[in-house]
Amino acid sequence: MTEKLNLDFSDTVDVAIGKPATQSSYSAWSLPNESGRAVTGHRSGSFSFHTQAEVNPWWKADLQGHFPIEAIIVWNRDDEYAYRAKSICIEISSDDKAWVCLHRGLTYFGGKRTGRPLVHQLCGDLSGRYVKISLEGSDALHLVAVNVLVSKNLPIAEKLWTEWALPGEPTVSLSITPYTYTVRTSPGETIGSEVSALGLLRYGRFGNNFYQILHASAFALSVGITDIVLYHDALFAPIKDDNVAKLRYFSESEVSSRRMLIGNFFFVEAFKKALSGLNIRGLYSILTNDVAPLYRNLLRKARQCEKDTMHFHFRSGDIFSSSSVVHSNYLQPPLSFYKAALMDAVARHGIGRAVVVYEDRANPCVTGFEEYLRSISFEFRMQSSSLSEDLIELFGARVLCYGFGTFAEAIAALSSNISVLYAFRDVEMRNEWDQLPGCGMKELYSIKGLDQNVIRDANSDYIPKGGWLNTGQQREEMISFPQAGLEIQRIT
Repeated sequence: MTEKLNLDFSDTVDVAIGKPATQSSYSAWSLPNESGRAVTGHRSGSFSFHTQAEVNPWWKADLQGHFPIEAIIVWNRDDEYAYRAKSICIEISSDDKAWVCLHRGLTYFGGKRTGRPLVHQLCGDLSGRYVKISLEGSDALHLVAVNVLVSKNLPIAEKLWTEWALPGEPTVSLSITPYTYTVRTSPGETIGSEVSALGLLRYGRFGNNFYQILHASAFALSVGITDIVLYHDALFAPIKDDNVAKLRYFSESEVSSRRMLIGNFFFVEAFKKALSGLNIRGLYSILTNDVAPLYRNLLRKARQCEKDTMHFHFRSGDIFSSSSVVHSNYLQPPLSFYKAALMDAVARHGIGRAVVVYEDRANPCVTGFEEYLRSISFEFRMQSSSLSEDLIELFGARVLCYGFGTFAEAIAALSSNISVLYAFRDVEMRNEWDQLPGCGMKELYSIKGLDQNVIRDANSDYIPKGGWLNTGQQREEMISFPQAGLEIQRIT
């Protein structure tokens, strides 16, 4: 605020400037509209307002909004009457009725000339709409200026909150269940800047992260943002391509000075209002023109496999680990599902060989399916390699059978080779776009012209969705569930 004030408030903005102010009384030295003179942002003159000498005189400002306050700075007059403010009291209130005292007691402080104003720091831990300065005892209250400082990103967050109709009170961190979205400013950004980019946090290695890139891209276009910043390993050496239609993607190392809304964009509930005008054709256009080019370095390496080859992807890893927290939604299909999908594909598509792609053998169906293929003398190949190599293999698939998870869903969305899908119980494990009418993965795959097949337990006898506990009994049921209990449904 001044060269002599050893505090850095460069990341704040004064929200009291221009706001209405009142005072307890007016003296013979009062000036027109003097209450508001203390919140003009200037600190000139001997005083801005002057009450009568009275018991507990006060001055009050209405911030016209509820703000988490970083600091309140009170500038005293610099002449022989500065001592009159020694018994100053600072209070804040949300309703102009119940007040919280922040400072009281004997305090000597100065103003612009001395560079020693009264600074009370709150660090955003307390919020309020009204700020009141008063004196204890009998005297006149006369001050030069009052600053109420909040994070300079808060007005931006408040603007976003209003435009997007988000719930609750605006804060620097937009706390929207289940994630928090933060407005962050790079060094050199001006206070008046708009949010110019979305910053995506890491969320999984591939599937979930694909979803959040797709969601963030649609959201950015809906609110007029063109830049998206990705963490450094989001895209397996991300590319910049002149053919990307409307959005620009950057890695963290390429970001210089911009104001970003940072968070996890997998979940779309918080931004549903902004996305309400989106339809499935628009979503498909964003996928094709903006998102898919980011994965081109992998997609170009994929080669369409032979027409008689079928790929199977088995989810494993942490959901079968005894050391991981069990995710109840990540139930995987029984062995009989993969058998039924193979037999249907043999009959309908002339499949004669299989490629089994798996993370590890913790999923009991991996070994079970391998043994089954051997028992019927079916030609097959097992692959468990690096993430990039497994993706390249699956991007080349024509017929894909998969369990629950976003991994294979993302592959089917991005690949131009896949034409037939087999899924258990439903085409999707979870798709946030279902919250928007007509924007589910079924509709997206239909636009792509995919032959979608769902294999269900006809009587719902298998482990229920949301009931995965990773117990020995459940892993045994994965192997023993009868194929006779399954039925196939075609999705058109």
